[in-house]
Amino acid sequence: SMIAVGFMMAGLFTLSRKISILMNVIDYPIIMLTGMVFPISIFPKFIQYISYLLSPTWAMEGYKLAVQGGSNEELLRVAFILVIIIIIYFIISKLIVIVECVEVVENSQNPVYDLKSYLFKICA
Repeated sequence: SMIAVGFMMAGLFTLSRKISILMNVIDYPIIMLTGMVFPISIFPKFIQYISYLLSPTWAMEGYKLAVQGGSNEELLRVAFILVIIIIIYFIISKLIVIVECVEVVENSQNPVYDLKSYLFKICA
């Protein structure tokens, strides 16, 4: 589930070399919001809603159900929600990469490298 989050972040930060610091700053709040450190129920309601938009929250829910002996229906419900969220993340990451590629191609004015054809091959 974190792969989809990583793809989404990679789409946002493709062209920056100093992004590792920002990624660390983003990682820790996501870990805390997803129930990996402590239960989500201690957060205010509006933060709980944000937590349920993150795929690792549902992965943790599935883990808790598996460990505590949840029913198959509950596990399938969590798995279905997790798959839907991951698909949405992949769609968002693809759109971000396409938008960035279009911006780079539009701003490219160096014919030596033929950057436009290269980026269109990558982004297609």
